[in-house]
Amino acid sequence: MIAGVPGNPPIGTGAGFADQTALAFANSHHGVAPIIVMPDSLGSAGNDTECVNSPRGQAETYLTVDVPAFIRSTFGASSAIAVAGLSAGGFCALMLALASS
Repeated sequence: MIAGVPGNPPIGTGAGFADQTALAFANSHHGVAPIIVMPDSLGSAGNDTECVNSPRGQAETYLTVDVPAFIRSTFGASSAIAVAGLSAGGFCALMLALASS
């Protein structure tokens, strides 16, 4: 889940209720729940990377290569990974998903 601008990764647990939704899912599926990762696509407050590789940072590579590799190696996740976002993070999620399809 990618935050918007201005924003920060944990915003999805407040406004997006991701933590409550995952807990409810786990409670109804014998403790099994999705792995929710909220990467920082900005690097610093107000640094709108638009989730692309640019002089502001290598955000696209970070989000499409580094974060999935971390998720798989750390949590043993399968190859099926979804992306979502709020506001500008929603734009990023859509753009990244379309670019990788």
